[in-house]
Amino acid sequence: MVFRRLTRYIKVTLLRATPLESVPPEESEVAGTRCFHVYESDDLDEDQFASRVMQAGSLRGERL
Repeated sequence: MVFRRLTRYIKVTLLRATPLESVPPEESEVAGTRCFHVYESDDLDEDQFASRVMQAGSLRGERL
């Protein structure tokens, strides 16, 4: 998982996110990677955010 702070929002990138129960809406150039943006004015669905983080954390990592 990668967090990037941009001028107008925070971009949350989840690697290998396509098998998640709730797939993030933004596509990436990297296959299987998905993103979502969190704006200050958004009413963040904390349960959905936590669910995505927990699911992503339970995925097996890549061997380097």
